[in-house]
Amino acid sequence: MEALSFFDANAWLGIPVFDSHTGAYSRYSGREDLLAAMDFYGVDFALVSHYRSLFGDPLKANRRLSEEIAGSERLFPCWTLLPDQTGEVPAAGELAAEMRRHHVRAVRLVPGAYNLVFRERLLRDLFRMLAKERVFAFVQLPTLGVPVPEKEDVLLGALEEICDRHPRLTLITSGRLRNFYPLLERYPRLLTSLAWDPHPDFVEDFCRHFGARRLLFATPYSENAREVSGMPMLQITHAAVNEEEKAWIAGGNLAELLGVELRASAEPGPAVRELLAGRPSPFPIVDVHAHIGAWSWEYKPASGLADLAPLMDRLGVRKICVNSTEAVLGGDHLRGNEELAAALRGREERFAGFAVVNPHFSALPSYLRRCVEDLGFRGFKVHPRVHRCAITDPKYRPVWQASEKYQLPVLCHTGQGQAFSEPDQLAVVAAAYPRGRFIVGHTGETFAGLLQCVQIANRNANLYLDSSGWLFMNRGYLEYLVAQVDPRCILFGSDFSWIDLRYAAATVLFADIAERTKAQILGENALAILAKGGDGI
Repeated sequence: MEALSFFDANAWLGIPVFDSHTGAYSRYSGREDLLAAMDFYGVDFALVSHYRSLFGDPLKANRRLSEEIAGSERLFPCWTLLPDQTGEVPAAGELAAEMRRHHVRAVRLVPGAYNLVFRERLLRDLFRMLAKERVFAFVQLPTLGVPVPEKEDVLLGALEEICDRHPRLTLITSGRLRNFYPLLERYPRLLTSLAWDPHPDFVEDFCRHFGARRLLFATPYSENAREVSGMPMLQITHAAVNEEEKAWIAGGNLAELLGVELRASAEPGPAVRELLAGRPSPFPIVDVHAHIGAWSWEYKPASGLADLAPLMDRLGVRKICVNSTEAVLGGDHLRGNEELAAALRGREERFAGFAVVNPHFSALPSYLRRCVEDLGFRGFKVHPRVHRCAITDPKYRPVWQASEKYQLPVLCHTGQGQAFSEPDQLAVVAAAYPRGRFIVGHTGETFAGLLQCVQIANRNANLYLDSSGWLFMNRGYLEYLVAQVDPRCILFGSDFSWIDLRYAAATVLFADIAERTKAQILGENALAILAKGGDGI
């Protein structure tokens, strides 16, 4: 595979810099911080906006951005704009002249940051100017990059009107795929990027539907994830698409929009170079947190066992612990478990099934026995928030007892601030059932939850912290955790099929931690736990 040139469509200056040694923010990033991060991940060029534009005078922040990146051959300005009806920014003609002076070929619109109603009639003059100047616009809708998607019908309705009335304007945005794909089919100048939601096999699915020319590589900066460029990079390098398609997505499309020539500029380390060349992980991967089956909430391009097998080979995944999506969403867990068990027969070498347990059903001890002895499950999954049952509720006792009896792990969803799901409750369970094995799903899902998990993991040797979900998609958080606990208690989890497996693996593969620690987290720790339960690995 020829080395790809990566052109980031979503870089920022002036963001708070997290210090993984102290667990606090230490300063705001500057140009050299961004260039160093680009070299670390292997990003050659970046389209850059200023973080201060979201919290004060955007025009002042835009001008500061242009000053800070002046003279750099790798950084290109992307101004954040408002409409001019209140006089906060110059009128469209004057603004266009200033943008030309500063070589601005791309802009961002962030309606949520300015309490701006996203309507064509309010943005008409701005859009006409952008189309005339051949400047393309990123539209950060407030429904993008958030843990729980909000209703987007009004916003996408407005987007549809904008595309209708401004057919020469190139816009980059996104939405729930069931709603956004029809817009992509209708409007050829509507593009999207990898900055927002990491759907499994999204790159492959997008290329099948629309080709590779309308998808841009972008580092996430959102409520969900920040600064880990390696996550969307692995979605491209390890995608089942051809090399030409990868090249367009990685940087060719954005370079063409800006009218610049791509060339290799970054200097990543040898381990990163191997990953970006499409090589498998240097360490065997065992994923302890994955869901099999379609999601009612949203279209996910890949959600089944058959989708995983070829990706496991490309990425170097040895085994995945899976549970039923329908069961974990609060549906028919009995049928969901049965169907998953049937699907796993003959696939035990690569998959281990975890039975989802609804604590509100009767005869749990006999059902758990059947799950293990008849259906062949190698662990249990409980979701206190979905089933609305606190972790310390006595209804879960048969599950904890089964963990001790069969020496099988229990994967428990946690989320600091979520109903029934505070992670520190598991300390009570772990102490009461010392021969059980308990996996703290998502490690509390917030940094405050992570701090709870540090305390309980250091007091209970039978508690394990999984890396799934959004938490470790924030740069520096995994490094902080590794310094606070014994790395042997950290397990890799992807949260497939909600999240792309490559995207999740990158949170460990690109972490600034020892290679030995990566090997432990990615697979060795989980192999040890599964082997204790008689998994026979």
